[in-house]
This record gives sequence, C-alpha cells and structure tokens, in this order.
Amino acid sequence: MHHTENYEPDVSRGYEAGDIRLKPLLLSIVGFFVFTIVSILATVAIFEVMVPGGFASKFQPDVATRRLPPEPVPLVQSNFTAKKDMADVRRRERQILESYGPSEAAPGKVRVPLDVAIEAVARQGLPRWGAPASAKGAPR
Repeated sequence: MHHTENYEPDVSRGYEAGDIRLKPLLLSIVGFFVFTIVSILATVAIFEVMVPGGFASKFQPDVATRRLPPEPVPLVQSNFTAKKDMADVRRRERQILESYGPSEAAPGKVRVPLDVAIEAVARQGLPRWGAPASAKGAPR
C-alpha cells in the first residue's frame, strides 16, 4: 500500500507484522470446501431424482460382456478393418480391370484389360448396331 508520509513499521514485537489476516483466509478456505461438498451432494441428489435408475443405470454390464442377439448379427467394424476391407475391394477391382479372364456377368464371354479395350475401340471405332426394333416402325 502506498503512503505519502514516511511509514515506520512497529518493531516492538521483534518482527514485522504480516499483511494477511489468518482468520478470514482460513474461513474462506473452509467455506470453499464446504460449498464444494454441498454442491456435489446436491448434484448427486438431483441426478438420482431426474435420471431413471439413478447411478444404478450406469453400472450395467459392459457392452462387450452382454449377450448378443442370435445370428445373423451385423458386425461392427473398427476403422482399421474398414480401411483394410476397402483396400482389399479396390485391389480386387483393379486386378479384374487389368487382367484377362472369363466374364462373370456374361458366360461364354471373356474380359480384357481396360487399357487394351480402350486402345481397340480407339483403333477400330465403335461397332455399328442396327436400329432398335421399336424405332424401325416408328414414323419420323
């Protein structure tokens, strides 16, 4: 605290008196802890009244230990397994697009790599198909 006049401390006790009063400080600390404990107890009481089942509902068995419904149950994938599965699907699709083999969609036909098919169409052009049957008899 700033004083305009010269201040001489009282040294009759042999030391300088502290600026902090201990009693109000201790009362403030005790009051804080009492307020905190009362608030926690009030929160618990309100939770028990407002939430059906109260804290007992929080202590149900964990999801991992519950019994699952009968099969078929949809499996939940983790992020890692989902990424791995997508990579496997893309690898399989790329293999199909880049290789020769029998067509799964049309028996008796074969598939060629996509690059080869694009080059063949670029060299030979698109095949000519006749007019659709419904368009042949339609008036112009």
